[in-house]
Amino acid sequence: MRHISLTLLVGLTLIACDDPLYGVPVDGLPAVENPTYEEHIVPIWSRSCGAGCHTEGTASGGLDLSQPLDALLDTDAVAVPGLPIVTPGEPEESYLWLKVEGRQDEVGGAGSAMPLGRALSDADAETIENWILNGAPE
Repeated sequence: MRHISLTLLVGLTLIACDDPLYGVPVDGLPAVENPTYEEHIVPIWSRSCGAGCHTEGTASGGLDLSQPLDALLDTDAVAVPGLPIVTPGEPEESYLWLKVEGRQDEVGGAGSAMPLGRALSDADAETIENWILNGAPE
């Protein structure tokens, strides 16, 4: 009985960890076409960007993703004064998008593509791009 319970627990854990509702990306899932900040973007930040790098008190590069959405919109990037972190409707005019793409040097930015260590999945990157293209809705 104990073996069956442990096997069941491990199996359910693996299923939960492979479910996008639990905030873990699943390879092969499509990008979200009409994402909203709270429902789709915050989970990407939580699993990929906020773990010790872009949170209150550790806002690497001056970016604190735990702040309200308004703090990202039309606020200049610390690395490139005059270029907003997010310009609703304009990914190419959004420093955050250029960092995700690893193209920050094109606008005088510095550092590495984000997140450090591993790139976002194609679906997560496209979801962020769609969010910005759609006006960065809350």
